[in-house]
Amino acid sequence: MLLVTVAAFVANIVLQCLGTLAALRLGMRSAITVGLMTGNCNMGIVLVALADEAPFDTVMFFALGQIPMYMLPALMLPLYRRIAGPSV
Repeated sequence: MLLVTVAAFVANIVLQCLGTLAALRLGMRSAITVGLMTGNCNMGIVLVALADEAPFDTVMFFALGQIPMYMLPALMLPLYRRIAGPSV
């Protein structure tokens, strides 16, 4: 479970970085917003689409993937403020 949780955190952070880089032309504040949403896409919808056909490991990844969705925005707020300015 620890490995899956770490993988979910890493995947979320990587997706946030990629989304931010892809949206830089919109300005830093908008790019950070796009990055945040890219990293925090609702994986629950994918799990529902898989229904009961998903292997246990996949279900576990999607379940534990919810943890960084709720924790990372609060943990990364100081970084967001430093990059985008104090009104974030």
